[in-house]
This record gives sequence, structure tokens and C-alpha cells, in this order.
Amino acid sequence: VLGGTSTGEQDVWDANVYDDRNTRRALEGSGLERPAIDGALLERYARHFAEQGWVRTPPALSGRRRSPA
Repeated sequence: VLGGTSTGEQDVWDANVYDDRNTRRALEGSGLERPAIDGALLERYARHFAEQGWVRTPPALSGRRRSPA
């Protein structure tokens, strides 16, 4: 996945469900919001991982301009 990390089989299982109720409760009233998980966010992550040298730049992002944040 990322250079220098290791995941267990249970971490990449397709049926994983992650509950963010505690995170949402902790952020309540802070003015901070969890970003929508969409193509723009995933592109941002992919670019950041590539810039850090953790992964190669995905061919789909080579030469493309960044999506607005």
C-alpha cells in the first residue's frame, strides 16, 4: 500500500465499515467538519502521497492541474 507500511488482511477486507460517530461528536460545535469523501478528496490524497514519495504518481494525474480545494 504505502512504502514502509504493512496492513493486515482484516484492514483491506471489502466489507469493513468504519464508524465515525465519535469523531463527529468530538467535532460538534468546533466549526470543523469532516470533508466529503469524493473524487476531489481522493485526488488530493493521491497527489500528496506521490509528492511525499510514498507512491508513484498515478498516470491519470500526470500532467493534470489540481482540483480546487
